[in-house]
Amino acid sequence: GGPHALAHAWQEFKNPALNVQAAQANTEGRLLAVSGNGRYQMWSSALDAFSSNPLGGIGAGTFQFWWAAHGSIYSYVVNAHSLYFETLAETGLVGIALLAMLFAAGVGGTLRRLRRADAHERALLAAIVASTAAFLVAGGVDWVWQIPAIPVVALLLLGAGVAGEARRGMVLGEEKNGQPDGDRGRGAKVTIAWVALAALGTAAIVVALASAVSVRSSQAQARVGQLPSALANAQTAAGWQPYAAEPALQQALVLEQAGNFTAAAQKARKATSAARTDWQAWLVRSRIEAERGDAATALAAWSKAKSLDPRDPLFASR
Repeated sequence: GGPHALAHAWQEFKNPALNVQAAQANTEGRLLAVSGNGRYQMWSSALDAFSSNPLGGIGAGTFQFWWAAHGSIYSYVVNAHSLYFETLAETGLVGIALLAMLFAAGVGGTLRRLRRADAHERALLAAIVASTAAFLVAGGVDWVWQIPAIPVVALLLLGAGVAGEARRGMVLGEEKNGQPDGDRGRGAKVTIAWVALAALGTAAIVVALASAVSVRSSQAQARVGQLPSALANAQTAAGWQPYAAEPALQQALVLEQAGNFTAAAQKARKATSAARTDWQAWLVRSRIEAERGDAATALAAWSKAKSLDPRDPLFASR
């Protein structure tokens, strides 16, 4: 009965329906369900996206647009519910290789320390490895890496796990030769290079964060009718990321709210140019073009939005 039970469980996992009573859908009752709740379909779609561009992927953060256009079932999805499948889909072999190198270096360095550690330190290092393993497993089946506290803790633990390696090597060299080891200078240069690389990565994150904060501020101000401030913040976001779709789209929405449909249409066109696969940007552009009286362009933008999200009930009867 084992093979039959496994085959049955596999078929249940592939079924996107939870197969639990409605009252248990958001309670602990769902933990007893074998259904993947759409994960099989999302992972299959992620592999299809990877197949379309194996080396570089379809673009970071764009799985939701791929799913809207190509997903096998209708569901509003942002993440592929797997760090590995989503990384493979969005950034291809390059991205998955970098991700593997990151965790392999952290776990490998921690294991090296663990073999030489005393009993007390070994227990702490074993806890780090176990915690990292829990994160890696959870990241493979859900979007826990999107909850900032979880990956931050995982990376801090890995940093603590490998932190003693360089210091230990330096101390051993000093004990052996009575002076700093000959490789110490080279090690310092490597450290400086890594710090510089980390600084560049941090700068890239700061740019994206500053733009996102400005967009959120603009949205909050637009909701309460503070349109000049909302537009100023949207323009600040565009200054941080002139190539991005979201600041342009926010400017379009604020200008639309202010009744300046011509300027709003210009920003909406920029948004759809920057994010050609985002059906929501095309939908906003369609509405703004209609408001400014360009029916032909509005209909074309509507048709484009529909083609990018064909299963959405919004387009079903139109």
